[in-house]
Amino acid sequence: MAARKRRRSPFYASRRVPHTVHPVQARLRMSPLLPSIVLAVGANLLAESPLLPEGLRARVRNRVGELSSEVSQRSQRLFFDDPGLDTLLIRGVSRLGARISIGARLWLRATIALGQDHDGRASTMIPLVPRRGYDSVMTWMLTAGTAVGQIRGGRVHSKAFYDSGPTCEPAPTEGRKGEHSPRLTSPHPAEPGTQGEVRPADSPGEVAQSVIPSDTPHWSNTSSSSLGEALRNSRDPADGWLPVPEGHPKPQMRRLAAPQTLGDLAADIDDLYWALSHGQPVKVVRVGTPDQRRWLVALPGTEHFDAPSTPNPADTETNIRESLGLPSAMRVGLVSAIHDAMDLDGVPPGQRHKEPVLICGHSQGGMIAVGLAADLPEVAGVDVQAILAMGAPARRFRIRPDVTMVAVEHDQDVIPSFDGSPARAPDHRIVVGRRLVRPRRDPLYYAHSSSTYTETVKQLERKVDVAPWGRLASAVERLRSFLPRDGEPTRVTVHDVWQELLDPTTGDTWDTFIRLDRGGAEPVAMNTEWMPAWALVRPLAQVGAGAGVDEGEDGGVDGDDADGGAK
Repeated sequence: MAARKRRRSPFYASRRVPHTVHPVQARLRMSPLLPSIVLAVGANLLAESPLLPEGLRARVRNRVGELSSEVSQRSQRLFFDDPGLDTLLIRGVSRLGARISIGARLWLRATIALGQDHDGRASTMIPLVPRRGYDSVMTWMLTAGTAVGQIRGGRVHSKAFYDSGPTCEPAPTEGRKGEHSPRLTSPHPAEPGTQGEVRPADSPGEVAQSVIPSDTPHWSNTSSSSLGEALRNSRDPADGWLPVPEGHPKPQMRRLAAPQTLGDLAADIDDLYWALSHGQPVKVVRVGTPDQRRWLVALPGTEHFDAPSTPNPADTETNIRESLGLPSAMRVGLVSAIHDAMDLDGVPPGQRHKEPVLICGHSQGGMIAVGLAADLPEVAGVDVQAILAMGAPARRFRIRPDVTMVAVEHDQDVIPSFDGSPARAPDHRIVVGRRLVRPRRDPLYYAHSSSTYTETVKQLERKVDVAPWGRLASAVERLRSFLPRDGEPTRVTVHDVWQELLDPTTGDTWDTFIRLDRGGAEPVAMNTEWMPAWALVRPLAQVGAGAGVDEGEDGGVDGDDADGGAK
């Protein structure tokens, strides 16, 4: 009987080595969308013309809606069927940003040479203009959004709205998927602690000025208020729900049990997306006794792209700041929520940065986890030792050598490519891929959905159970070591993270640019210019394909144990 030929992982040269693809080729691959886009834009302008009768304008508006939907579906199918086109698009935008930065520096130098720099502003700005194209695009977006009052996030707050209690048995077998709330086994109230607003640092483990620069214009630290007797008296021991601040809606949560598998941890993120809280909900689980204590964190991704800013800090500003390696409102709120959970469990402030933490983050949540894992625990405020990232654009920055990270990225998901980096692991992380079958509608939403990633994580666990060897299996087992074992106590808290909104002010755009905080993490160096290396594409494709493991063409999980974690 002939042996079955082993299928190989696709190479996706446009993602792995995008600098070998000529920019003209990328434009030609996206050109089929141009006629539909032009037609939709023209119809939209016609619908707003006062020269047409109102009845005709209404019919044109309906047609504009149909055209927009058609363009959206066509573009989604195009990017879904051509993985790597997303990387080429972002790199094209980055090249444009680099040229704009070059022009800005030339203009500033000319201003100085002609003696027109009377206030010294040009001399101040020259060293601040980014040299990397992607950094340039993100910096100008942050500058413009802040200057016109669309980005105006302020002070960050966090508060727990659910606490299962100081000791909680692991969920029974029938409840391990999160259908039942954890059962309290102790009538004693929670230990006194503090939570609330982001605090200044009194010890190396707290959220310090190193986490939020003191001159950051978007938010500032403030003293927290102790829960004390109020928290102990307000918590209903029957269900663990805590009062929410006045004017905030009561969140709706279904999954309140401690996760028993990595799939459970990923599924918790699905539930958090539908919590309907005032800000961004974060689930924190303490596992084990003080001598073996560890923490599990479920962190959702971007909640909205609205402009202007809303009380939910999981927004575009956080995406931009994390892409630049700068502390974001959501990162600060996450650290504050973890500290609140540690305070409730009696962890001394000076020991917070020594507690091992695993973060499971989807999309933006994975970016934040990598940002924390790139810093020393004393600087970040928490010791992130393990990360399960799902669909996160987090390849621009390297994690610490002692951090275990498994990055799950669907082949047809465009979001991981939004940081402009090629699909190659920048460090020792393990990258796991999965090829999807295109659905009839909204394929890109399906590819990035947290529910789809939850199913992929469950497939990954089943694969490791069948083939428990190699770097992938070792990394997954390391993540699993954070999960509760039989008989271990757990404590589940769910926190709401929100931000105040600053009043928009009228200011000079250049002054806004100068005031932006800098000093973020150094991104991984990558080539953005076209390099004709066609002779290398074929050999590289053979090497890349030979390193992969593929379980099938209908949605199987791809892992890699040979080439540093790349798919």
